[in-house]
Amino acid sequence: AETIGGWPAWTGRLTGSHGQGGAKGFVASFVRQASGRMLQFIGQGATSEMEARIVSSVRSLRPLSESQRANPTPARLRVLQAPSSGAFSAVYPKLGTSSVSVADAAIINGVEAEEGIATGQWLKSVEPARYK
Repeated sequence: AETIGGWPAWTGRLTGSHGQGGAKGFVASFVRQASGRMLQFIGQGATSEMEARIVSSVRSLRPLSESQRANPTPARLRVLQAPSSGAFSAVYPKLGTSSVSVADAAIINGVEAEEGIATGQWLKSVEPARYK
């Protein structure tokens, strides 16, 4: 047992049988938000690292206050100039905090992650959403 976002919860691995007579494991989390309300998260990753990401995502669950719900700042697409030259994967993090991975940002910018970027070249960056 643990708490997630202040709510009682359980996270662990479960095993279920599939139609071919075998068993398959998966990660699951159950979070009780209120009497009669249980959140269920079930996921399966190809690797233990992917399953750890699923669990990490569930453990990031937090209550949202009414003021946060009423005044969110949405994610924004910023167009910024590259501060230096180099591979996109090295230059993109220098633009500041982003809510997308370098791989996804490369797709948004229409380049390969290892493609060369010139100083001053215009790049798109996704600024994360914020809740006040």
